[in-house]
Amino acid sequence: MKYLISLAGVLMASLLLLAACSVEDNDQQGVNVPSYASSAESVTDVFEANWSADQQVVDTATVSMRRWLWQAEVVISRLPHAWLLENSALTGMARKAAVSTTNEAFTTATSLEGYGQNNGNYYSLPPQNYWFKARMNNVDYEVEVELKDMNLVVTTGESGGQTSRVSVVLNVRSITCRNGNDKKVKVFSPEKPLTLNSTKKK
Repeated sequence: MKYLISLAGVLMASLLLLAACSVEDNDQQGVNVPSYASSAESVTDVFEANWSADQQVVDTATVSMRRWLWQAEVVISRLPHAWLLENSALTGMARKAAVSTTNEAFTTATSLEGYGQNNGNYYSLPPQNYWFKARMNNVDYEVEVELKDMNLVVTTGESGGQTSRVSVVLNVRSITCRNGNDKKVKVFSPEKPLTLNSTKKK
């Protein structure tokens, strides 16, 4: 008899435990815990911009920036190919006659480093290499540009909403031109800065 009462008690406790777990599971399923991707709002702005080197405008580009609170993704339509080729290790007429044959976009993620006056946000860009193709005296080359110590400054409106201005600084460490076994490398010391400043919001 005691055995049956004990067994009945165990069964009752088990049923109550299962019921509690079931209610807890249902409660958890009804709670929507927002992820970073779904809850974080982003702002996307597109600008026309000028590339400058040695305080002279050397090319134009379009820059698109998608910005979160502490990160941003930047897509620049192109780097200044003509300037890069003119400053490569090629010499003489080959360098002056060089033309790019591809229009590769430059895409990078950024990390927020700090805040400044006039609603300015400062981002750092990770080092990376940029490639495009070019033809020089009927010879095709692959051009590789090593970029380091890069940063992005974003100026927003007074409310901190839409971006009103973008400035990007890329420092060129080296330019390598390859054609099969033919390899010409130009290393800059100190690094050569390229600056992209927005001129008009699209």
